Amino acid sequence: SELYASTFVDSAAQDGNLEGRTISRVGGAARGHVGSICAIAASSDWAISGSIDRTLRLWRRRHTSSSDGDGDEAAASGYLATEPAPLVEIGCTTEHTNVVCAVAVHPSIAHVAFSGSFDGTLRVWRVDATCGSLRCTARVDVGGKVLSLEAASRAQELYVGSARGEIFVFDVTGVDEGVVPQRIAAFEAHAGMDVRAIAMAESEHQRVIFTAGGDACVKAWRAGSNAAAPLATLTGHGNPVRALALAHHHQLLFSGASDATIRVWFVGGLTGAGAGEPSCLHILRGHKDTIWSLICDRYFLYSGSADATVRVWSIRQGAAMLEMPEMAAVLEGHQDVVWTIGQMPSCESDSRALLLSGSADCTVAAWAWD
Repeated sequence: SELYASTFVDSAAQDGNLEGRTISRVGGAARGHVGSICAIAASSDWAISGSIDRTLRLWRRRHTSSSDGDGDEAAASGYLATEPAPLVEIGCTTEHTNVVCAVAVHPSIAHVAFSGSFDGTLRVWRVDATCGSLRCTARVDVGGKVLSLEAASRAQELYVGSARGEIFVFDVTGVDEGVVPQRIAAFEAHAGMDVRAIAMAESEHQRVIFTAGGDACVKAWRAGSNAAAPLATLTGHGNPVRALALAHHHQLLFSGASDATIRVWFVGGLTGAGAGEPSCLHILRGHKDTIWSLICDRYFLYSGSADATVRVWSIRQGAAMLEMPEMAAVLEGHQDVVWTIGQMPSCESDSRALLLSGSADCTVAAWAWD
């Protein structure tokens, strides 16, 4: 969400002063899953991951203090490449009966996580990072494989993308008190083709969702309703679209696909953040295989790929916003597909925000700006 993205960059980029700064690996790999890690979501204190091994795992940040047993040197210097993983597994659940392909947290609902699975269910979890517990408080049968989740930041809504091309909208009011999510809308977005990613643009006057489909299209829809037709269809990718991210107050949309490219779209006219018809501004090349995950903060786009890398792209600011983003870094270390990337904001006990990447090598890696 935009809330988490802005928190991440405020800590990492120090108000945009990026000259001479680098992003690098933090500690060792976090291990626990025995299958590909498909999804990651995080708050400042904990992260949750879903896997092909059918489990959800709960992680907490390993604080750089002697209370965690890492010694005064670690507390003074921060994480080192030779140190233990910066995430510590504190909980695990096996209640899903198939691949856990999607997880999400809602920016205004504390201590709650959502998961979607190939078993056709959406589940709500009460998270207790102190005790290390995940307690399922609600289960909803969606009726088909769940591939993607997106939480609205201005409304108590959760958007669910299915393998059959459908979007389901759930009211999640009261889920932190045990209320079961209620379906309030549903529509076919991609005509039987999988919906691998959803991105939401919200303002005081406009709410739009973007969906990425196996039909190689990105579509825009009015949020919160049973949409009869898309507001726009963005075409150009030669293969299925697998990832989406919004930037610059929802004026720019990034889409990543199986053609190994990232397209940069101007969508300000759709989201109410600008004027003009949607158009493709740039095509970013560098990855050598499918792009499976994208996230943005104020200054950077991060992309995770089947080529086992995470790439960092510098997003132009101000009047130069529409210029071509430049590749700022290539993050290497995973041994297999990077399926998912997420952000863990800074917290009181650790001033550094973390970029998290989950891979088919069954590990979670963490990265941070120096």
